[in-house]
Amino acid sequence: MCSHCLAGDETIPFERADYDPIWKSTLHSSRPWAIAPDISLIKFDLFHLWKVGLGRDLAGSAILVWCRLGLFDDPDPNCQDYKNIEDRLERAHNSFRLWCMANSKSPGLRSFSKAFLNSKSYAHSAWSNSKGSDTTLLNQWLCWFAKLHLQMPTQVSMQHEHMLRTFVRTSQASFDMFDVLYSHGVWLNRSCAKLVYLKILQLMRGYKSLAHQALQLNIVAWGMKPKFHALHHVYFDLRSQLQKGCKLCLNPIVWGNEQNEDTIGRVSRLSKVVSVRTITQRVLNRYFLKKRALLKRHAILGKKRCRLKPILAQVPAPC
Repeated sequence: MCSHCLAGDETIPFERADYDPIWKSTLHSSRPWAIAPDISLIKFDLFHLWKVGLGRDLAGSAILVWCRLGLFDDPDPNCQDYKNIEDRLERAHNSFRLWCMANSKSPGLRSFSKAFLNSKSYAHSAWSNSKGSDTTLLNQWLCWFAKLHLQMPTQVSMQHEHMLRTFVRTSQASFDMFDVLYSHGVWLNRSCAKLVYLKILQLMRGYKSLAHQALQLNIVAWGMKPKFHALHHVYFDLRSQLQKGCKLCLNPIVWGNEQNEDTIGRVSRLSKVVSVRTITQRVLNRYFLKKRALLKRHAILGKKRCRLKPILAQVPAPC
């Protein structure tokens, strides 16, 4: 199942999150690789591996599992909440919406539904059909919700304390990982690189533990997907650089596609308002017109700043 190694073979399960991967000796050892090709230098993109990848599984499965367990129901026994999944999803979304308002967040999603969670039946592992920023908001809200139940447990949440603690550790590991990556430039020093690869290992093991706990409850959730194994490759690449004695390690976020996604989104919106027959020409014309206007605007502003500098230099400083 992996284009870089033999993970997925009967003797090399891809679901493992070992400190020393058993698949490392099989890297580029079989077809289509005769020798390691140039394309193998292209690394995995954490944006697609997590924010529009496994992070969506983490959030979507948590929402549906916790709805089924009744964590979003009113703990008051005298309150007669409806127990069907649609009403529970509505209560979950109300909690998310209030959390966003309290934290001044503006999510793109408008509701929770079985379609949004890609769950046609309970035989499917749920995942949220959310964009990258919404995936982060969902996991932040769920982490807060889990901590709230751990601090003020109800009769239901006490029975699933282990799952809630595992989710908090797993989601927090993803937050810590991106905090380090986004706060650095192209290079990571050794201590920060060690922290990142340990956080990747921690979130992988936490995700796998959640899948195991769901299985013990006879619930299909937190599905093991190829992107789980791809995260292991990111971890292994950092670990290999450290073992070689590198003083600086390449920041995995350099392969991220967040900025490309923003650019594509703007061009995509532009393409929807022009003629389909001449879409390429019309989009390029408008794109370069906007670029020319921005360059002209910044050039004028630059000249104004240059003219103001000698004038400002003559203004006496305030007492």
